[in-house]
Amino acid sequence: MKKSDLKKIMAVGAVVAAAAGAAYLVYRYNKNRREDAAKIEKLKNANAYILGGGMSAYAAALYLARDCGVKPENIHVLTDRKYERGNAEDGYICRRGKIIDDKNSKNLFDVIKDVQSLEIPDLTVCDEILNIYNTRPAMRGITFIDESGDVTDITKIRLSKEYRRDIIELMRGRKENLVSLPLRTVFDDDFFDTSFWKLVRASYGFNEGSSAYEFVNAVAHMDDALSGTMPFDFDRHEEITEPLKAHIISMGIDVCEGAYATDIDFESGAVEAIHYTDNGVRRIVYLNDGDVCILPTDEMAECETFGSFDESAPRCFGEPYLLWEKIAEKHSAFKNPSALFDESDDTMAEEFTITLKNHMLPELIDRVTCGALGSDGVIVLDNSAWKMTICAVPASHFKDMDEETAVIWGTASRYDVEGEKSGKPMTNCSGAEILYELVSCLNLDEAWDDIRETVVNVIPCHRRYDGAYLAPVQSKLEIIPTGVTNLAVSGDFADGDGSVFTEEFTVTTAKTAAYRLASNRRRVYTAPKLSLASIKKMLKKNFK
Repeated sequence: MKKSDLKKIMAVGAVVAAAAGAAYLVYRYNKNRREDAAKIEKLKNANAYILGGGMSAYAAALYLARDCGVKPENIHVLTDRKYERGNAEDGYICRRGKIIDDKNSKNLFDVIKDVQSLEIPDLTVCDEILNIYNTRPAMRGITFIDESGDVTDITKIRLSKEYRRDIIELMRGRKENLVSLPLRTVFDDDFFDTSFWKLVRASYGFNEGSSAYEFVNAVAHMDDALSGTMPFDFDRHEEITEPLKAHIISMGIDVCEGAYATDIDFESGAVEAIHYTDNGVRRIVYLNDGDVCILPTDEMAECETFGSFDESAPRCFGEPYLLWEKIAEKHSAFKNPSALFDESDDTMAEEFTITLKNHMLPELIDRVTCGALGSDGVIVLDNSAWKMTICAVPASHFKDMDEETAVIWGTASRYDVEGEKSGKPMTNCSGAEILYELVSCLNLDEAWDDIRETVVNVIPCHRRYDGAYLAPVQSKLEIIPTGVTNLAVSGDFADGDGSVFTEEFTVTTAKTAAYRLASNRRRVYTAPKLSLASIKKMLKKNFK
């Protein structure tokens, strides 16, 4: 055979192969379109069951109805969520909140763009939040008081070049390797004595046993939110979650109050039945072909108890993850949650909220800290036995909070050691004992009687699994678990991209869950990752 003939044959073969490949791609594309169209058509009359409440649950319900063609009346949200926030007469209760970055929260703002404020007519929650952000300071003031009592502004906190390099090297690691790596195995003991670590610990609730992956995520976002997850501009539940819940109810979505799922039955990789309790009555619902369900994990770590001025918060022994534990026994894709919700102190948090009739105590604190508290400042008290952190809660945080009332939120990273004045661990202290420990730490003992007269309440709070989502284990769930066809997962324990410390992460998992169940091929926005160069520059600028 001539060489020229061989070339012609090869050319014809290449054309035929390319045509065959193109034909196959067209075939696959059309087949996928037909399958998606059939699934979307089936969803129009399908039921969707959302097995929990909270932000990701309500966001998922909205996306199913608005973007995926599920009839609102066919979407059923089972929620037994009880949210304690207190009041001006009995004392407020503050919590850590998710970070909202107004530049990279596109999914969050998409879900609340049409949600009406519950207090201001003709104003959306989205506009209300942006109005608050436009009037707040660009950066929250953070002050560090070291063990010698010296006051240091955040701009003076340093981190050695070696540790900055170690953090950057850690960020080069693969997610699957970093997730199960405890920080105590990554850094030496001296790192945990640095002011930088103590700032990150206070801001985000980390401890030495937390996941290295979540640590590098937090560091990557520090330039936008140095104050981390501490209470700030508004209460996330009151400002976002409650209006969103009201909005989906107005759409016709069935929100079943006082109901919660107790078990799930599977058949051939699909959810066959849901067992639930509806206001004390046990019920079961069987799913039809095309029905879907979503498992929000927002409430999985909610196990909290409260004390008062005269009483400590009792220890909490609830099991909010019990549903997850049951279905993990039935399906291997649902990894056993016991590693996340263990009984070690690494997942616990102790917090307190001080409500005052006036601003006398904040003003006294400002006198001895060079104005560090102000209206929204943060003070890390490394000179306290409990390693307390306090922050001023702005008047905008609660909608019924007036300008005269002052609120201070606090937490401690060494709550299990004896206080200098109480002689007891913080976990065993009443609100009065916690307040006196704080006052003494700031050398304000002589003003105690006057301070006591201004107190409305000091509410200690014990959160049993508050740091469970920071645990160094490979137990988070795929948004669509492998081998499961009609169930998706959303919320803090979903294995999504981005930072779990952001409200955007919560909404993005909900949107992804809804879209994948409905075969909605619209792109789900993910915030761009910061480059290592930009993170290196941020660390050098802020902590050199």
